[in-house]
Formats: sequence, structure tokens, C-alpha cells
Amino acid sequence: FYPDLKVTPAKGKFFSLSTAQIKNLQALPGIALLSFSIEDMALLSNGAEQKPATVKGVDNNWFLVSGLDSFLLKGTAHWPVQKGFTPVILGLSIANSLSVDVDNAFSGLHLYYPHSGAGMQQDPQSALNRTIAKPQGLFHIQEEIDGKYVLIPLPDAQQLFERPGSISAIEIKKTTTASEPELKKSIETSLGPGFIVASRY
Repeated sequence: FYPDLKVTPAKGKFFSLSTAQIKNLQALPGIALLSFSIEDMALLSNGAEQKPATVKGVDNNWFLVSGLDSFLLKGTAHWPVQKGFTPVILGLSIANSLSVDVDNAFSGLHLYYPHSGAGMQQDPQSALNRTIAKPQGLFHIQEEIDGKYVLIPLPDAQQLFERPGSISAIEIKKTTTASEPELKKSIETSLGPGFIVASRY
């Protein structure tokens, strides 16, 4: 679930990269794959059941970087090409606590996130962004992760969080021959100050 290397902002939750910055990173020797993700806390609801959780928006590269396919109980480790809906892959503990049935074609999970700048309003519903997601898969890794995360496509999460073009992290898979300390230093040099580059261990 965790990448070889992860880049996050030194301050704040979200950041954005220029096209030039992305190209510079992709050109670094030792990087096999780059993926982009955005995450924040949201409220999940399925009928009468509710639970706060971390909604993590990921691109298709993220599945290859994280190796999630090894931990999938149901579903596939990629997003549908033509969806017309928001697919969601859930941790097993979250699915159980919300009584979500992935095999039920009519099941839907409501995701709620506060509007940016929403103050005290008479109608609580108007202060929240809402997405209805269709359960597409289940993963089981360990309780700490299974009970914390649900995954949706990156653009859907950016829309839910009202953060178009923003991400929380760059998640990186290195080549088998790459030196992690050298690659870490190269990434830090490429991006400049304001970022934290962390390894898995």
C-alpha cells in the first residue's frame, strides 16, 4: 500500500506541480513509475450507517506503485475506462462497518466533504459536497489500513475536495537497480525546497 518513495508538501495538505516539474521528475534515472494522489477526511454514509474515513483519490499508476492487486479480495486494480459514475474500492473493515455489499449492483456509498469556506449555515446539507460512489472492490491488508481508507479516482476526489489540479502526494516506484538515497537526493534537487521526500522504511 505504501510506495518506495513519497513526496509531500512541507506545509499544508495540498500542492500542484507544473508540467515542467513533472517532466523533470519523469526524466530522473531510477524512477520506474510516478503516481499522483490526493487524500483527506470525509464522512461515508450507507443508509443509516455512517463512518468518517480517509478518502484517497488515486490515478491508475498508483495501483502499480502500491502493489494493491496483491491485497484485493474483490475487484480489479485499475479504474474503468468509461465509467459515468464514481467507482470506489474499500478497505474490508470499512465495508463491514457500513454494511456495503460490493456484489450488489444497486449499492451506493455517499461521500460527504465540507464546502471550502463553508461557515455556519441553516441547512447543513448545503455546506457539504456530496458524491455517490459505486462499490467496485475490497482490499484487506491490515486493520490500520482496512479501517481507514477508501479509494476513488483522482479527478473525482479533486472534485469532491474542490481542489482541481491539486494533489497531496507524489508516490514513486523506483527501479530495482536504483540507489534509494541517491534517488531521494535527486528528487529533492529537482523539486527544490518546500517538499518532504520520505522512504517506505
